Amino acid sequence: MTWIQFTGWISSLYICYYLVILVLDNRRLQHNKTGEAMSEVLTFPGEEIPQVVSPIETPAQKAQPDVISSGGVTLKSLFTLAREEAIIYTRPVSF
Repeated sequence: MTWIQFTGWISSLYICYYLVILVLDNRRLQHNKTGEAMSEVLTFPGEEIPQVVSPIETPAQKAQPDVISSGGVTLKSLFTLAREEAIIYTRPVSF
């Protein structure tokens, strides 16, 4: 079997497979024509009128950096603590 024959067989199997899928899909569509009266529009029971909700105004708070609010320290504070020898570091830090 050559590559051309192999490609021909694979292509013909591929085409037959998709033809079978198309025929089955067509049959399924013809079988489901009884539900044609059904609409695809969502409906909800009751007649409720939507209400406009106004946002609640909160006093503006001063935004803090994520590092400080999470309990960490800024880079500047880190170097200050290293100079004061308040923290232990294993490698020398260049200032």
